[in-house]
Amino acid sequence: MRVSDDGKYIVDQYGNKATSVTIERVVKMNGDGTEGSPYEITSYTDLQEFASIVNDDHLKAPQNTAACGELENTIIAKNDPSDAEYASDWTPIGTSSNPYIGHFDGDNHIIKGLSNEQSGPNTNDQGLFGYIGKQSNTVKGEVKNVGLEGGKIIGKNYVGGVVGYNNGGTITNCHNTGAVSGDYNESSPNLCVNYLKAYCYVVYAACLRCCSATTISFRGASDSINEA
Repeated sequence: MRVSDDGKYIVDQYGNKATSVTIERVVKMNGDGTEGSPYEITSYTDLQEFASIVNDDHLKAPQNTAACGELENTIIAKNDPSDAEYASDWTPIGTSSNPYIGHFDGDNHIIKGLSNEQSGPNTNDQGLFGYIGKQSNTVKGEVKNVGLEGGKIIGKNYVGGVVGYNNGGTITNCHNTGAVSGDYNESSPNLCVNYLKAYCYVVYAACLRCCSATTISFRGASDSINEA
């Protein structure tokens, strides 16, 4: 079986149109993950699938740390829309061993209730994106035009709302109003400045027109901040 030359039908080896055929999409989102046709993210399930493609956790699609995605609407972080509570099982996009180097555009939409309380208490690089990086001057992670509201991101070091660790990428026009929580280290009393940020920890990278009005907490202490 193959697609007909005009792209409209499924045909057999002789060119005869198939009467019945079932095609299972490898990726459920629309788009192919390229910059010209980014994955269209319309739900929390889509967002999780996008993360699984970047992190090499997808059951069928190959890993793609440069996958591009775009939010099509407000995302409610619930595994089932009828759930009374937000989900608490978020796994961040990108890791230190597989940094995100694609382009992600929130298109000025909001993700509500994103939380990793089940998966992230004892791990570094936590956020909507765990780790974004840079492969070259032209190939680097970009996250823009997305906001987080509500929810709670927790972890050890390099914990943020939008991005945990930004190593060479760009974050533009993003905000977070959810809670952020990480470990306190007595040898680094300014942990909040160096490692625990409302939106990201930045190394050789850009963080432009981003802000946060959230509560950052660590080891029995809490501080409300507002950063530009």
